[in-house]
Amino acid sequence: MRTKKRSIAGIAILVYFLIAVLVVIILKFPDADKITDDSGDVAAVEQGTELLDRYDSQDTTAVENEVRSVRAAIAQRAALAASSRGESAEAADLTSAFAEAVVMGDSQAEAFEAYQVLPSQSVAATIGRSIVTAEDDYQKTVGRNPRQVFITYGMNDCLIYNGDVQKFIDAYSDLISRLQNDIPGVQIYICSIIVPSDAAIAKKPALTGVTAYNAALQQLAVQLNLVYVDASSLIRPDLYAPDGLHMSKSFYQSWAYYMASCAGLI
Repeated sequence: MRTKKRSIAGIAILVYFLIAVLVVIILKFPDADKITDDSGDVAAVEQGTELLDRYDSQDTTAVENEVRSVRAAIAQRAALAASSRGESAEAADLTSAFAEAVVMGDSQAEAFEAYQVLPSQSVAATIGRSIVTAEDDYQKTVGRNPRQVFITYGMNDCLIYNGDVQKFIDAYSDLISRLQNDIPGVQIYICSIIVPSDAAIAKKPALTGVTAYNAALQQLAVQLNLVYVDASSLIRPDLYAPDGLHMSKSFYQSWAYYMASCAGLI
């Protein structure tokens, strides 16, 4: 059974990767749809077969990392393109994508609203929030009856649970179960915890556990058959805010596009 699940997961990852590559091709070569279909192009077929063989034999983790990198590149490009068109166009793009979605979380999620990356109705978050203090966010989310919910808690929980990852995961699982019970058919996305800068971790050593918490969240996503939205590929040293815990507006723009891409909203 476990082997079958891993096989299905591998196929899903491969499909996601091929879709992502197709999107990149379309973005990079906007006239690609005008290319003449030539079923006699044996070389092209052979190249496609070689590509499939390479990823079929490759470790699923490596393929997953490549998919993540492609998605990150697409998200960053989308954020830059939207910014170049102006704030109003950018807001319209994401407002439409998140029309039936809610991002729950702490100050990391609240930044989406503070920077006007997402409209207020798509955010249910407050500075200092954690899994154990999220009831107000929860009630707001349920009241909006969204089709998609992105959960971004974790930074403050690292300090609260002080290394007890299992207690955090238990509370996280309970939150997911409640959402699924109270919002029938909701699609839930588990977002990675933003890894603080080295300087921030030096000031708050308990944050060294972020990596372990993220690994546990990723495993939880596998167990519950949910999508894990890993933002690590979007993080660059120059994007940190002065406190080393939060990020610049451009990061949150890219993250929003990344979430939307993972959920198929764009």
